[in-house]
Amino acid sequence: FFEAIAPSIRPGGVMVDLGSGLGKVVMSAALAFPFERCIGVECLGYRHRMASQRLHNLLVLAERGLAHLPTPLTPDAPLTLPFGQVATGSHLLDLASRIAFVEGDMFEVDVHAASLVFLYSTCFGPFMDAIAGKLARELQEGALVATTTYTLKHPAFTLLHYFPAGTVAWTNIMLYKRTGSLESLPPVDTTPPRQPDLAEWEVRVRQDLLAMDARARIL
Repeated sequence: FFEAIAPSIRPGGVMVDLGSGLGKVVMSAALAFPFERCIGVECLGYRHRMASQRLHNLLVLAERGLAHLPTPLTPDAPLTLPFGQVATGSHLLDLASRIAFVEGDMFEVDVHAASLVFLYSTCFGPFMDAIAGKLARELQEGALVATTTYTLKHPAFTLLHYFPAGTVAWTNIMLYKRTGSLESLPPVDTTPPRQPDLAEWEVRVRQDLLAMDARARIL
């Protein structure tokens, strides 16, 4: 996924993962791309605590690695990142200040400064319209949004890339750009989403998982 979106990522900016779980995407993005900051927002306390512990472990490993370099890394030393972007030694030396995890509700977090919002949204189906509305109101023009499984139907977003399931992830991934003036866009349908029947939902999910297993065996 990172390799696929790398041409769209510009130096600087802020990456925000809404529903960041154990923090893998946030920490990977901070290492791989020249973001000024990478922030994860997670509402489940135990997952937030696990992400914070993983960050601590990463920083310990980074400190050990830097200490074993034959020549000390300086803040202005040139670095080439995994996908070709150019950075300096500060990219690694300032890692602790470039990564943050927040325990909270994604709908209460201000994302106006984000240049990339990532949503592992496979479980967010009933909330996608509300999420899209929030992002449309808060994001600056040109900001990117990546979603999984579910699309953003708000007219403020233009689809840049569609990655089918099985190409860059097990599910399909969409990359959007925030475009246009919000005032010039038609109003969004604010009808509350229909709550799924839990029994029907479980049957459908089990069928989907069985189909995915069958495809994996064929491949």
